[in-house]
Amino acid sequence: MKNFKNLKKQLAFTILLLIASLSLQAQQLRFKDQDEFNLGISTESIEIEYQNAMYIRAGVGINKMIGAAGINLTTGLFNNVRYYVGGRLGFTYTREPIAGFELGTDFTVSDTFTIGLRGMRDNGDLKAAFKIAFIL
Repeated sequence: MKNFKNLKKQLAFTILLLIASLSLQAQQLRFKDQDEFNLGISTESIEIEYQNAMYIRAGVGINKMIGAAGINLTTGLFNNVRYYVGGRLGFTYTREPIAGFELGTDFTVSDTFTIGLRGMRDNGDLKAAFKIAFIL
């Protein structure tokens, strides 16, 4: 019963975070329409990512390998703010499975550089990661 209450609190927090970030510029929100490859480093892993209306990411961390996929939404005059939400699957190096979901936002600083913040829930644990990426 205690785990169910924690799950409800964490889900409510995640939904509120998403609503707060999307409410800033909701009238201009649209699916991303440009192809892009990113090579990034986060507090969680080193990762490569393909982006369009959907994204696919593969990452290697200190003790795990993880992949993610989901949808991309952009806003801003030059589509410089990206919002994404998706699922995550992977495993630790001790062969324990990892499953969860993520949501985050990225801001394109220049034609070749982005910074972002991501929230994740894997196997019942809430996490956050800061990332920087280079657009290839």
